[in-house]
Amino acid sequence: MSEKRITHGAAAAALYQVCSRQEAATEWNDDVEGTHALGLFNDAGDGLIVDGTPEEIIAYVDLMHTHVHRVLG
Repeated sequence: MSEKRITHGAAAAALYQVCSRQEAATEWNDDVEGTHALGLFNDAGDGLIVDGTPEEIIAYVDLMHTHVHRVLG
């Protein structure tokens, strides 16, 4: 079982980046399995990287967008 780590950061300071597999290896020093990756980071650089095809990443962002608008809007 992996250890769960939770980090916090202000939404106004949050960062995001989309990279190809090759760019992720250079930018984040991380090997992703998908052809592309989306990184969501706090201002300290801690965060989440999700990878897949461009279509899978877009679908993830669309679902997240819809959910946040439903809950907060």
